[in-house]
Amino acid sequence: MEGDYPLEVLGEPDGEVMPRYFRKLMKLFASEFVRVKTKEDWDRHREKLRSYLLLSLGELPDERTSLEPRILGEIRRDGYLIRKLIFQSRPNLFVTANLYLPIDLHAPAPAILSVHGHFNGAKTNPIVQTRNIALAKRGYVVLCLDSIGSGERAYRGITYHGVQLGAQVFPAGMTLQGMQVWDNMRAIDYLQSLDEVDPERIGCTGASGGGNQTYYLAALDERIKVAVPVCGVGSYEGYLDGPCCVCEMIPGVMRYAEQADILSLIAPRPLLIVSAVHDQASHFRFKDVVEKTFPKVKEIYELLGAGDRIELYPVESEHGYNREMRQAMYAWFDRWLKGIQHPDPSEPKITPEEPKMLLCLDDQGMPPNAESLPSLAYKTAKINISKIGPPPNGSIWLRQRELMRDQIIHEVFRGFPRRSRLNVRLVDRVSFEGYVLEKMTYNSEGGVIIPVLLLIPKRRRKPRPLVVQIHHEGKEAAFRSGLPEKLVENGHIVMLLDQRGVGETKWEKAEAVGVEDYQYFQNSTFLGKPYLGMCVWDVLRGIDYMVNQVRIDPNRIACIGGGIGGLIALFCAALDERITAAASLDMLGSFLYPDKFSDVFPMSVFLPNITRHADIPHVASLCAPRPLLLMNPLSGSGARMSEEEAEEIFFWTRETYRSLESQNNFKIWMGDDGRDEFLVRWIYRSLD
Repeated sequence: MEGDYPLEVLGEPDGEVMPRYFRKLMKLFASEFVRVKTKEDWDRHREKLRSYLLLSLGELPDERTSLEPRILGEIRRDGYLIRKLIFQSRPNLFVTANLYLPIDLHAPAPAILSVHGHFNGAKTNPIVQTRNIALAKRGYVVLCLDSIGSGERAYRGITYHGVQLGAQVFPAGMTLQGMQVWDNMRAIDYLQSLDEVDPERIGCTGASGGGNQTYYLAALDERIKVAVPVCGVGSYEGYLDGPCCVCEMIPGVMRYAEQADILSLIAPRPLLIVSAVHDQASHFRFKDVVEKTFPKVKEIYELLGAGDRIELYPVESEHGYNREMRQAMYAWFDRWLKGIQHPDPSEPKITPEEPKMLLCLDDQGMPPNAESLPSLAYKTAKINISKIGPPPNGSIWLRQRELMRDQIIHEVFRGFPRRSRLNVRLVDRVSFEGYVLEKMTYNSEGGVIIPVLLLIPKRRRKPRPLVVQIHHEGKEAAFRSGLPEKLVENGHIVMLLDQRGVGETKWEKAEAVGVEDYQYFQNSTFLGKPYLGMCVWDVLRGIDYMVNQVRIDPNRIACIGGGIGGLIALFCAALDERITAAASLDMLGSFLYPDKFSDVFPMSVFLPNITRHADIPHVASLCAPRPLLLMNPLSGSGARMSEEEAEEIFFWTRETYRSLESQNNFKIWMGDDGRDEFLVRWIYRSLD
């Protein structure tokens, strides 16, 4: 290109494309929510709502494995003792916990499950300890466990269970919150097994992420008789404005519920919502609690004749679980678990233990056979994929592939929009040596404008093959790679685009907690509309336009991309046979990986439920018998696969191509030297 010709297409960058789209989806789904007006309405809706929530959280185990609790130590203090224990919530998934027992109990006592949320040190954090000790001094048995991936259950010393580590359970059809709910259900099983506990008087409380755990558990398990979520209630709408932990992300929940609907599942059991007036988190906004959430939950309680069993307790503070919040909690539990109408909630001076005193494990850590977040996700995904079976013969596969495509579109991507007018607009046309550059836009779906660069060879030969190049940073980064000009020299028209949310439509809030697409992943997860699927649709809409252009040969279209762009290109080719060849570079090769996935992968790679229908090699098989090139596929570690590893991973793909007598159309290429030159030659041959 001559000079520094600007590659921007829009007059001004439009960083509001994504937030507008997310809110449009939210309003669309909310408009279809069930309106409850009577007790009979609620009785009918309640079970459906509960079943939807269970599906969103991921399937819970069918059987309760033996807890096999072991007491590993004991600390005696004035008026209470602390037992250090471990139990298993699933086979070989060990839970570390502290049990606080009042001394000299003369009858079974009420119990509290204390869930910690995102506090450093998990169960050993002084703020967490303070309420546990105070409750024990008030005569409650208290069980406080490390949530999965936290505290002593941290994966290989990684103290935070969020970002990619937590997200890698989604492809297996699991969620971090669902795993926490199950651990907490098993914790109730343990409490009910104790002679010291009255099994009919169990409450639950926690702050922040612990507040989430509290209300999801209480919504699904009626053994929780009283719930006190603290700084954990706001609105699902608030999650669209700022980052949260992966453990708070519930796939598709905003398709059928707002937070108030989930909280209403606790009714008519006593519920105290404690909120910080000055909480800075968008998803815990006090304004949302007061105006949106609490009134709706209160309405359900009143329908059930239990209006006195719900209260909102505001505290003039920021996020936390401070003394005033704790005292409100003590009074609520005393009222509903002990029957004390006017309890004294004052908190005595509490001296927390040194954190190391509460540790359950020795220097050896967990048993060698212990499961973890990655191992459970891996084993579950492996079981899912095993149900797909071996590669079928060619004729059977041609029938089965339509079912797999349909499942990916509707069960994984949750459907594509109805095709609307593209409203293509030519912005500029400039001539350079060897090619003409056109700037244009089209409408992918309502309100989503896609900026495009078209590079058109000057040599007059029509129609020409088309190559669509997808880059995770958009069209300008793709152009700067130098590959488009090489393709133009070979006589191809090249299409470069800013798929929504990148380049000129990048949202300033997209990057959060050090991950470039974090807010996109979070919002699309809550809305049940994966961002990767949105990008696939954007590309396919561009092809809708190009196939009708006289200068394009509609039978010679290639789609190429690198990284997550390679995954987008692969899905495009897998789902749309108008794409006659595809090449993916430096792309994740499989969702099966037994360890922590590398942080090099953007969050949007982790498609919820995908392994229930396909792994990446199966998606690649959907391209058969059309030419497909995989260059340097990556393992979950982020490193390139060896040639042997790649052949093993893509065995299903290789066999599918062989069964269709097109084995020469599937190529795995490893290396760096001459990569672009090989790619250009491969595309030329594939489209010739």
